Amino acid sequence: MTNFTPIHEQQECLTAFATGEAMTIEAGAGTGKTSTLRLLSESTDRTGLFIAFNKSVQLDAEASFPSNVECRTAHSLAYKGMHRLGEKALMRRLSGPRVTSRKTAEALGIPEQVQIGDSSGDEVFALRDFEIASAVMGTVRRYCYSADEDINENHVPTLKGRENAHDHVVRIVLPYARAAWTDLNSFTGKLKFNHDHYVKIWALSHPKLTGFDFIMLDEAQDTNPVVAAVFNAQTNVQKIVVGDRCQAIYEWRGARDAISGFKAPHHLKLSQSFRFGPSIATEANKFLGLLRSPLTLSGTDSIDSAVETVSDPSCIIARTNATVVQTAMEYQAEGRKVAIVGGTREIEAFAKAARELQEGRKDTYHADLAAFGCWGQLQAYVATDEGADLRVMVKLIDNYGVDTVLEVCHNSVDESTADLIVTTAHKAKGREWSSVRIANDFRPAEEQTDLPSVSELRLFYVAVTRAINRLDADAFSWIADIAAESATQEVAA
Repeated sequence: MTNFTPIHEQQECLTAFATGEAMTIEAGAGTGKTSTLRLLSESTDRTGLFIAFNKSVQLDAEASFPSNVECRTAHSLAYKGMHRLGEKALMRRLSGPRVTSRKTAEALGIPEQVQIGDSSGDEVFALRDFEIASAVMGTVRRYCYSADEDINENHVPTLKGRENAHDHVVRIVLPYARAAWTDLNSFTGKLKFNHDHYVKIWALSHPKLTGFDFIMLDEAQDTNPVVAAVFNAQTNVQKIVVGDRCQAIYEWRGARDAISGFKAPHHLKLSQSFRFGPSIATEANKFLGLLRSPLTLSGTDSIDSAVETVSDPSCIIARTNATVVQTAMEYQAEGRKVAIVGGTREIEAFAKAARELQEGRKDTYHADLAAFGCWGQLQAYVATDEGADLRVMVKLIDNYGVDTVLEVCHNSVDESTADLIVTTAHKAKGREWSSVRIANDFRPAEEQTDLPSVSELRLFYVAVTRAINRLDADAFSWIADIAAESATQEVAA
């Protein structure tokens, strides 16, 4: 049971919830979102469903929510729904072996090589079978995230190094993607069947989530359209959408904000942060202001917090995996026990693929590196604007070598035994630490005169709101000058 007295904002949520009408709750960082939802659940004997963003959130909710609320992830709802649809044979494919891109190409009848030209007709590319297969499965994945009924050209990803030939890529990839989806819908199919696939199949059946009087959709700003569509289609049930639009940082993997377009008679907010004090709230509000958010955070006066230089942080938040590795390397050399949040699988995969290219192998299966025939091609690519996202990781490999990067990964420890946590901002979401330093890779590589993009500002907001007591945000100091100049120009206009 809840053992606290609701503050004014939480009381307003209770009042709106009691009407039985649809409602949205815009919950800022550390504002007691889960506690508030538990409070709503305890205020009624009606039956509810809480749709959690991931398994860990689901398990935490199950341990604290009252028995009248069922806590599930979208995947667990879909898993159960597939069995109700009589798809047990199809679901058994989840235990099937991993299928490489080359095996995928073989199963779909993709030729070893396809010649295509760019949009200007000046250059001819060779797409290899496993490169096409990778794009095919990427197309299927994007389709599964979407609310679309059929696979179309909008789902085909743009291939690195093949940007100017995208129209040609679409014409090649789309028929194979549709064939792949047919395979994935058959219990005798050969491709690797995964969790995203059955969620999409379940969603296409237009399921009804029966037996509930109200449904809560958590982290709605990062909900994939396929899940949002299922949620929105439910009728005769009170719907509660919860999240923080300024923490929407997963657009790159298909997530879309399900808060802004949700029609409801009640729009509530939670702005009192119980995570940090006023000084960190002030820092967070700088980014909320730049994002033109209607929400302004208030810190808790009783929490000792400061924005200052932090020489010995409990966590360092970086922008890229490359900086995570470099930071871990530096502190490991000092004898520190460093944990890398989320593990090192992505970093190790990149390093091993880099080794394959350096050794002259042209058949790496890494999605980001498959388009390149050698390491030199990748080095040239990252020198262009299109290759900027891979530049830091390539530089890390060039500076330290594959073996050193893999050694850093091997020497990382579990968080429970670490004396320093290193993470990217994406993996820090939902977490908090006593003292946080923002890594310098958030500074621009060269002088910047424009404000960061909306997606960047959201990521920065997530980063600064992870600290409880001490925040070293000096890496963001450059933004203040640009913001001040922008404000001056607006006033002058």
